[in-house]
Amino acid sequence: MLGVRPENIFERQSYHGAVDGNVIKARVDFLEPLGSEVLATCSLAQHEIIVRLNPRTSAKSDEVIELVVDMERATLFDPATTEALS
Repeated sequence: MLGVRPENIFERQSYHGAVDGNVIKARVDFLEPLGSEVLATCSLAQHEIIVRLNPRTSAKSDEVIELVVDMERATLFDPATTEALS
């Protein structure tokens, strides 16, 4: 399993250094503006993820957006034990 914190996922349009290997597409289900950020609940296949977006995002509900995962900050977990892998 791959674990990534919401602050380590970015909209592709606002992230420099995106490569195809760390870009995913997700459908925006819900946006929650919080002033300094927008929390977006997104669908990715049959999974739900939460992403912190820039408050000036142009993302809209029911829209598919491209997201960049900072793989240097990702953690791998053993799916059987849920223990972090080194």
